[in-house]
Amino acid sequence: MHQKLISLPFRQKIEWLARLNHRLYKSKYYQRIKKTTVADVVNTYWEEQEQPAEDRKSLQTICQEVQGRWQSKKGYASVTVSRDTVGRRLDGGRSFHQVNVETNTWLIYEEEEQLITFCVELASQRFPLNHQALKLHVDAILHTQLGTSFPEAGVGTDWTVFPGVTYCPLGFLLEGTTQYCSWEGCQQAHQYSMVQLTWKDHCSTKDRGGLSLGCRQDWVSAWWRFEGTSHLAS
Repeated sequence: MHQKLISLPFRQKIEWLARLNHRLYKSKYYQRIKKTTVADVVNTYWEEQEQPAEDRKSLQTICQEVQGRWQSKKGYASVTVSRDTVGRRLDGGRSFHQVNVETNTWLIYEEEEQLITFCVELASQRFPLNHQALKLHVDAILHTQLGTSFPEAGVGTDWTVFPGVTYCPLGFLLEGTTQYCSWEGCQQAHQYSMVQLTWKDHCSTKDRGGLSLGCRQDWVSAWWRFEGTSHLAS
């Protein structure tokens, strides 16, 4: 994926990243919404169990009421609540997302936030976010957390693909600028794109540079993509 992205022309890179981010955002965003709405129904259901039997609402009725309450909020019109999903949660079942988080991921949520903070620090000091820097930081976090159970070689190169850092719903805002390279011993100026990763709260469209990208709020992180600099690519 990384090599494919590097080989694309600049404008196609941005368009490709925008499409990728949209898919990542939808996946993570709706996972969180689904988790919240299901928890809302479960809590309401147990509250109903405290009522007299003749006054209790059915699970289907509770699902419809919670769904209607969420759909009445701005930006949540597409929210749906499945009675079958809630029923499985009440029986002690887990979601596929929860199973994947518990069994197929290295970083917990707090560590993902720590990784984003690291990206911000790199950005503020004008250091490029390359694979080596990201991998070293992730490996340090996981070696501390997991000790000898974590592979000595650390995470693989596929994990450290640049778009892979967007595990939370982050969006793209494109800026163009020329800065001096921060690589030690290099005094050349390089043209590169600065892509800001931002927390996507409410998405609206805004045209920047001919590209229809989401308008994002609450700046979180930045990532530099150097154009034509082999010594910074990993």
